[in-house]
Amino acid sequence: MFFKAIFKIRDKETVKDICHDVFLSLWARREVITIDNMEAWLIQSVKYSIIKYQKESRKIKSGSVSNDLFITDNETDQKIIYKDLLVVGLRSIDKLFGKARVIFKLSKMQQMSNKEIASKMNLSEKSVEYYITKSLKVLRLDLKSLK
Repeated sequence: MFFKAIFKIRDKETVKDICHDVFLSLWARREVITIDNMEAWLIQSVKYSIIKYQKESRKIKSGSVSNDLFITDNETDQKIIYKDLLVVGLRSIDKLFGKARVIFKLSKMQQMSNKEIASKMNLSEKSVEYYITKSLKVLRLDLKSLK
C-alpha cells in the first residue's frame, strides 16, 4: 500500500497517514463488511483516499479554503463524530432481535431490496418493511441519545 501510494504522493508522512486511516476504517467496520480479496480492497481504499487527499489539496491551493488549521480540525472532528456514530449504530443494530437484525443488515449493509429480502427469508414484503421500520426507530432513538 505504502509503495503504491508514494508514487502518487511524494510525502512520506502523508502516505503513512493515508495508510493508517485505511486500516482504521477497516478496523471500525470489521464486523460489518465482508472482504473477499483483502489485498485488492486495501489497494482500492488507498487509491480512493489518495484521490480524496488530492482533491482537498487542490481546494487549499486554489484558495477556496482559507485556513489549513481549520481543515485539519474539521477533518479530525468529522472522523471522531463518524466513529462515534458508527459505534452507536453498530451497538443499536446488535440490540435488534434475530429477524430484525438480519433484515436490517441485508437491507442497509448489503443493499438488498425488500423484495429480495422477502424471497430470501420467506416473508412478505410488508413484513420486511415492518422490520426495517422497527429497526430504524431503535437506531434513531439511540442516535438521539448522543445529543
